[in-house]
Amino acid sequence: YGTGPRQGSKYLNSGTGGGGGTSTITKGVGTGFFVTPALGPSIVTGIQIATANDAAPRDPLTVSIEGSNATGAALEQGSSWTLISDPVTHVNLGIDTDPGRYILAPIVTFANTTQYTSYRVLVQTQRGSANSTQYGELTLHGIVIPEPSTVAAGRGYSGGRRPEGR
Repeated sequence: YGTGPRQGSKYLNSGTGGGGGTSTITKGVGTGFFVTPALGPSIVTGIQIATANDAAPRDPLTVSIEGSNATGAALEQGSSWTLISDPVTHVNLGIDTDPGRYILAPIVTFANTTQYTSYRVLVQTQRGSANSTQYGELTLHGIVIPEPSTVAAGRGYSGGRRPEGR
């Protein structure tokens, strides 16, 4: 975690119909990515965006966030995803007012208590009419669920007299 995006980092997606001169308010809607964190299952409850280097109209304003515990084709073909974010309002990334370029926005939190092994983020709205959508970075925040074998067994006691040596 840093104080801002790496200068020069950028994800750009032309969405439907390729790039070029065609600009619309929905050009980047439905684009995004999925990630399977190497640390294993997690409960994601926040997201943070960093704007890219140019063209504020390309900034995503809201995204949907989905989770999956599938692998292989079910994960890659999209049949296994469960919507985490609100189906109507989605997750507002907190940059309704243009913060400028290469700016790290605050972490935006949302409700989720279910662990998943993979997450998908899809753009639902963007700032303005453009030939693509872009961002410098998108970071998911939450907690990693430890493997049962990595959790130390408790050595406590319940009620009664405390055992000697503890």
